[in-house]
Order: sequence, then C-alpha cells, then structure tokens
Amino acid sequence: MSDEWRPRSWRMPDGGTLVEGPAFPLRPTGPDLRGSEGESLTEERTYYRLNPEGRLEGSFEAMDWSLEYEQGVQTYHVEGSALLRLYATYDCYSDERVHRADVEREGLVPLPPEEAPSAGQVRALAAENRERMRAEGLRTRHPDWPDGGCR
Repeated sequence: MSDEWRPRSWRMPDGGTLVEGPAFPLRPTGPDLRGSEGESLTEERTYYRLNPEGRLEGSFEAMDWSLEYEQGVQTYHVEGSALLRLYATYDCYSDERVHRADVEREGLVPLPPEEAPSAGQVRALAAENRERMRAEGLRTRHPDWPDGGCR
C-alpha cells in the first residue's frame, strides 16, 4: 500500500475525527456477516477515533467469538452519516441465524481528502493502537498491520 492511499475520515459531533483503516478480507469461519441492506460482506476495517486535539482515543475493530453452540462476528462500517456495528450470530444447535445493524456513532460529516490523515499517519495510529491495547492486555484484530497483511 503506497502513501498515496488516503483513508476516508469524518468529523464527529464532539469535534473528534473517525479515520478508516485499510480493508482486510473477512475471516471465512463463523456466520455470514451482512450489511444493513442484507448484502453479504467480504471485508472488514478498523476505525480509529481521535479526540478533538487529534490524539488516538480508541478504535472500533472486528471481533469473532464462539460460546457453547453459538458463533458470532461483528464488524464496523460507515454508511451515510453513521458508523454501524454489524453483528451476526449462528446457533449450531437450533440453526438460528441473527443479523443486526446498530448505530454506534451518528452525525458523521465527511472530511475533504486534503484534511484526511495520510496512509503514513494511519499506519502510525495502528501501531499506537496496537501498543495501547497490548498495555491493557488486549490484542488487536490484525496484529501484523501496519507492517503488512492488508490490501
């Protein structure tokens, strides 16, 4: 990925910024994740939340899990002026499938490309987020990025 790549970014109502990370293929295990219109999704992204001063405040990352007979997956996606949390579960015992799209943040206003962080700045955010999460005893979804592994 070259430094010409410009991620999409949005101003949030609190004055902070939401920055879109690169696309990764969805993992093939678990339930079929669907968008808000019912379409099957093929990729996931991490979104980085910056405070009004431009410092990393947190991230919205995909996650999957299994618990007894249930498998689940969630990811995030910006549609229009909202960050959605897309969620799917599959109960292997009952064969029940649940798909849901919830609004995580609303009131997003797209930033012009010249105001969006560069690819290099997003890589730095990803590295900072990875170290912050490690310090909290957590893992990131894509621990090899920004050193590789995305498209």
